[in-house]
Amino acid sequence: RQWIGYALSRRSFRLLSKAAHLASVCGITMDQIFAGENDFDRSFSGIVVNGANTVPMHFVPGIILHPARNQIVSGHPLQLSEIPAKLLHAVEIDLHDNRASVEQRWIMCREMERGKSRFYVSSAFERDICPYRRIHDTWKANEIEIKDMWLSHEEKSKYTQGLIQQFSLHSTPGMPPTPTRIQRSKINLINGENVDVDCVVCLGIVNIDEGFFYMEYFPPPAVQNPPINKPPRRNNSFIQRVGDDAAFLDNIEEFEWTGELDELLRTLTSGFV
Repeated sequence: RQWIGYALSRRSFRLLSKAAHLASVCGITMDQIFAGENDFDRSFSGIVVNGANTVPMHFVPGIILHPARNQIVSGHPLQLSEIPAKLLHAVEIDLHDNRASVEQRWIMCREMERGKSRFYVSSAFERDICPYRRIHDTWKANEIEIKDMWLSHEEKSKYTQGLIQQFSLHSTPGMPPTPTRIQRSKINLINGENVDVDCVVCLGIVNIDEGFFYMEYFPPPAVQNPPINKPPRRNNSFIQRVGDDAAFLDNIEEFEWTGELDELLRTLTSGFV
C-alpha cells in the first residue's frame, strides 16, 4: 500500500507495476489493499488524522486528481520527538537524557506516510555523511536513491537485506520495533573518506499507512574520532551514548539471511532491475 501511494504521488508506473506484481504473487487482493479487508486495518481501525477518522486509502483521490507538479511528497524536517517512543526506546534514545549526545551519533530516520516522506538526521550525520537539505532535495528530484549519496553499489545489497529482514519481523499487527545489526559495511563521508561501519536498522510501524525506518552507523574504534577537524571526545569515542557503545551493539542481534528471506527478496525484485 505504501508503494502504491508513492507510485501515484511520484507518477511512477514502474513502482505501481512492482506493487501490483508483489500483491499478485502474495495473493493480496485489491479489497485488502483499498477497502481495508485485512488484519492490519482491523487492528488499527479508528485512526484519527486531522481530527477525523480515516478510511483505507482515503488519500488516493487527492493524489490522482492533482498533476505531478502539485504533489506534496515531503514536509518539514522530521523531529526526534516525533519518532515513536517505542522505536526510540528500542535503539536506546531517551529524550529526557542528554540530547546533545544523541546529536553526536550518526543517525537518520525516515517517516513514510501516505505517499510522503520526511527525514530526521542528527547533527553528526548532517556534518559528516549527508546534509538534510541534500537529502530533502534529492527525494523531491526523484532522480537517484537517497542512500546512493553515501553507499556504494556493492554496499547497497546489505542495506536491502537489512530492510527485508526488518519487514519479516512485522508479519502480524502490533509487533514491537526490534533493531538488528548489519556488520562490516562501508560508507562514504563528506570529506571523501570511505570508512568501515556497523549499521543498526529498525522499523517501527505506527499503522498500516505510517511507518518509520531508523538507521544508525557505528564506526569501529580505529575511526571513532570525528573525521572533520574536531577535538577528541571523552573516552576517545565519536559516538557519545549513555553507557557503553560496544555493549549496546553486543545486545543487537546480527540478522541471519535465510532462504525464506532470499525468496522474499526475489519476489520483491523479480522482473525488475
